[in-house]
Amino acid sequence: MDSAENKWTDKIREKLNKEKIKLWLPPYTTEDSKFGNYPEGLVSNLSQECGIPPELVPSVLERLRCHALDKLAARNKFQQTGLASLRVKVIGENDQRRASKDCESPCTTVEIGLCEKGQSLKDKIGQSLQVSSSCLKLITSGHVIQDDQILQQQKIK
Repeated sequence: MDSAENKWTDKIREKLNKEKIKLWLPPYTTEDSKFGNYPEGLVSNLSQECGIPPELVPSVLERLRCHALDKLAARNKFQQTGLASLRVKVIGENDQRRASKDCESPCTTVEIGLCEKGQSLKDKIGQSLQVSSSCLKLITSGHVIQDDQILQQQKIK
């Protein structure tokens, strides 16, 4: 996703929050639909107010809707199993996915108990990315995740 798309996504997210529009609920999401239902009035309104071409608004809405559904599923899984689903953004010189236009963002998701140590998270991410965990430096909210401390103590949620 390029910087213009990020800017559009941020504008639309802000507008949806302000209007209290919840894309993960009906009429935007139904049990049997794979894609969201976006009324023409909503698309037109967002296009005009956010200065986004109307043909791009549905794809931004769909991305936001899918993200919201993924977060809800992860929250439910955590409540049932105690496993947290962490989205990990990968940044680095050797990230080949960044060069690929097929991949929207260099992210991966790992599931881990929050009572595990930072090294366990590093190992899982290393396995997922097929790199040595010793090559990884994990940072969240401006803090480096310590290998020998429990994730929950490091405010991972």
